[in-house]
Amino acid sequence: MNEMEALESTYWDKCDVWRDIETVVNNRDLFVPQQIYSSIKCALSKPANTTRLNTNQTEEQNQIDYTFILFLSPNYDLKTGDEIRVTTSMNQQFELIAGEPFKYPSHQVVTVHRKDEA
Repeated sequence: MNEMEALESTYWDKCDVWRDIETVVNNRDLFVPQQIYSSIKCALSKPANTTRLNTNQTEEQNQIDYTFILFLSPNYDLKTGDEIRVTTSMNQQFELIAGEPFKYPSHQVVTVHRKDEA
């Protein structure tokens, strides 16, 4: 078992990756979301110091705004701005936006951002 396989054995989450692909429809350029990858083994981590607390909220909805770190194989070509839908081993689901991936020989690290309303 090589280092990449050893790390992947610790990935209990799965993710799907969607990307806006330029498509011509009726002579118009449109960007249409297309699924690029499905059920990629990954590990989603939420560092404790990345939660942004907003105590000045004036709306009825609470804003969710924080960053995760996603670990996965370097064999996947993720791009900044890709939409990543993660299902954790505990069946939690998150819709995230990819930052710039950083690849190592054994894995890649992608900062991903979640912005939503509660």
